[in-house]
Amino acid sequence: MAKTHKLTDVNVRSLKPKGKHYTVSDGGGLSLRIFPNGRKLWLVRKMSHGESISFTLGEYPTLTLANAREKAAAQCEHIQDGRSCVDIPTADTTLLGIFRAWLPTKKIRDSTAVRYQQYFNNFRSLHQTQITAITPLMARAALAKHIVAGEMAATHNALMVLSQLERYACGLGLIEAPKLQYVSATLATKPTEHLKSSPAEMLPEIFQQLGDYCKSDTRKNGIGLKTFARLKLSLFTLLRPNEVANLQWSFIDHEHQCICVPAEIMKKNREHRVPITPQLQQLLDELKQDASGVYIINTRGNTPYRGSLSHWLKQIGLGKYLCAHGVRSMARTYFAEQGFDFIASEYCLAHRVENVTQYTYQRSDYLEQRREIMGKWCAYVESCYLPYFHQA
Repeated sequence: MAKTHKLTDVNVRSLKPKGKHYTVSDGGGLSLRIFPNGRKLWLVRKMSHGESISFTLGEYPTLTLANAREKAAAQCEHIQDGRSCVDIPTADTTLLGIFRAWLPTKKIRDSTAVRYQQYFNNFRSLHQTQITAITPLMARAALAKHIVAGEMAATHNALMVLSQLERYACGLGLIEAPKLQYVSATLATKPTEHLKSSPAEMLPEIFQQLGDYCKSDTRKNGIGLKTFARLKLSLFTLLRPNEVANLQWSFIDHEHQCICVPAEIMKKNREHRVPITPQLQQLLDELKQDASGVYIINTRGNTPYRGSLSHWLKQIGLGKYLCAHGVRSMARTYFAEQGFDFIASEYCLAHRVENVTQYTYQRSDYLEQRREIMGKWCAYVESCYLPYFHQA
């Protein structure tokens, strides 16, 4: 198919200078840059072996539009040849081959890599299709069952991975311009559904219902001790569910009275210190009595605890009030209502407040301020459950 050019002689002549330079594309990598002083310069930009190659051809009107196109085509011949060589990170240019080459380039945790694999598996019907042959309609067809079922989160996650694969292929020079990244814009959107959470004032009522449930069920007092310990551990540390499950005894820094959670466990890949309050220390002492492995929440086989706290809350009828992540939302709202410092409050939840430049200069993690904030929060939580769980 013949290449379609965007510019005409009339267009080029009519382009006027502005306050700063700007560029107008003719297609095929050729463009014209117009400078504030009226100078017009022909440029070529192409991708080869994942690298951007740019060079100038000459000035307009000395170099006419037609001559610029001819010169650009001649200059780009070696780039086109280089782009088609097999000397790229993967010689397998199917969608599956691109995925296998792309995934190791991502600096992500193993759990994130597993999720990416799950998202990518939605395109099984396209695994052996050349990346250059995949069209937006083919991408939508592969996700038809999710789209029909209204599963927009699964659809967008799958398309997120697909668009990253396409950009990776663009960097390799396999694709001239991305087109699959726009599929998400054609999908219907659903209102955002926030995770279940309740105000901190409801904690006494939540623990009362939990206590009543335990009294009405004689099976191990109607509650798994490890699960309840994990609920308290979540409340006293405000870590994310997966971070709580991976806590180890070796993380405890007795000298500074904190739990040092390494970066590879944290969502933001940054070490986080949790101040040990009296309530957290008491819970750790109770758990230590039954400790037989490396993890604070003890399990058989010495592996992280994988029971779902949110699923357990639903089973006992508390799912409408709270979920595992809702604990963090409840605490953050409590901090705001108490007038605690904003940045220190965010650090209690291991949120990244600064941008990259600010973090380069500001290295404090506000541990002592957070120790005071977490002390008041843990004392409040303890006052809420003690009337119903004297021995818990």
